Amino acid sequence: MLEGCILAVSSQSNSTTTSNSVPGAPRRISFAKLREPLEVPGLLDVQTDSFKWLIGDDEWRRKAAEDVSAGDDSPKGGLEEVL
Repeated sequence: MLEGCILAVSSQSNSTTTSNSVPGAPRRISFAKLREPLEVPGLLDVQTDSFKWLIGDDEWRRKAAEDVSAGDDSPKGGLEEVL
């Protein structure tokens, strides 16, 4: 015999928020009803730029030289900074 709360999926309303049966719990937003696609950030660009910084890639060094000529501090590559 099962005891405790029975978890079941109920049909969703047309609104983007659903009611929560737990008192004091925050209202939850349903993203299933969104009709327009959300824009995804360039996560791969962030990773490749971080890797270029880590290894001190030629492209990163060129950007760093441009920053120095613009008046920024002398940047170091990731491994140079760590070691």
